[in-house]
Amino acid sequence: METAPEIIFHDVKRSETLVDLINEKIKKLEQFSDKIISCRVTLGKPQSHQRSGRPYEINITVRVPGRKDVVVTRSTAKGSLHEDLKTLLNESFDAVSRQLKKIEEKKRGDVKTPADEAYLAQISKLYPEEGYGYLQPRNEGPEIYFDQNSLLTEKFEDLTVGTYVTYEEEISDRGARAYRVRIT
Repeated sequence: METAPEIIFHDVKRSETLVDLINEKIKKLEQFSDKIISCRVTLGKPQSHQRSGRPYEINITVRVPGRKDVVVTRSTAKGSLHEDLKTLLNESFDAVSRQLKKIEEKKRGDVKTPADEAYLAQISKLYPEEGYGYLQPRNEGPEIYFDQNSLLTEKFEDLTVGTYVTYEEEISDRGARAYRVRIT
């Protein structure tokens, strides 16, 4: 890495244990890309009241040459006040690793067919009035958001909780998002 990693704490108590964990995770990112220019990790509490909303938020920005920055933002789920900050860090760095891996594969010319990239999940929550829902990946990872525009052929109103689907994942500025969703 060309510049030293930057770790910022906003309304979260700085601890050497957290700093060591973050530095360890940053070193592991270099397995996926040896050309990382910089990495900034921000841990914060976006709301001051512990009982409302999202007590932790993590933002990771990784700069690689010739590409847009890899940016991942994760926060604990609403109402999930006891989610461990370490778990949230692990999920965030896993998402960064996946993005860096895809960048390196594209650089090498490793092109996968859509079937190779598809993941299997089960619909865990649906909000038909709003046109979105969540998928629970088969690997028991965190739930992934999808909306009616993510569907390839099915109509959103025909979906039911418990239905198995395949999907592809992309990381947006708001976190993981499923697209190319289709019933298996």
